[in-house]
Amino acid sequence: MAMIMSQGKESLLQGRQRHSQDDLKITLEVNLKLANEYEELQDFFLAEKDNLMEFGEKRVKMESNLRDVKQISVLQSRIHRASEEYFKQRGLYSQAGLANFQEASHENAQKILAVQDEMSKTIQHISAFLNSLTDG
Repeated sequence: MAMIMSQGKESLLQGRQRHSQDDLKITLEVNLKLANEYEELQDFFLAEKDNLMEFGEKRVKMESNLRDVKQISVLQSRIHRASEEYFKQRGLYSQAGLANFQEASHENAQKILAVQDEMSKTIQHISAFLNSLTDG
């Protein structure tokens, strides 16, 4: 009987060992599947994180570009207003210069007319003098 019990214990022990090995194999397979799934999820997480970072960088660049465009627009409008004022002032300056030339021209014309009048009188006096010499 002791032998039967000993054989029974051995068969139970072997059965438990086989059962434990089978459980171990199943557990290892499940663990391997879970590890693979974890790696895939981790890779997916890292890829999504990279995508999100790229999106964030693009958004920052886009906002920076928009800010630059707004600043350029403001500067262009300022330059436009300054250019308009410059050309307005330049036109007024040119008109003032032209008015000065016209005034000087008018004065010169008056002087020329006065000189012509004086010359005409002088020529008349000379003619009268020459006529008096030939008559007399």
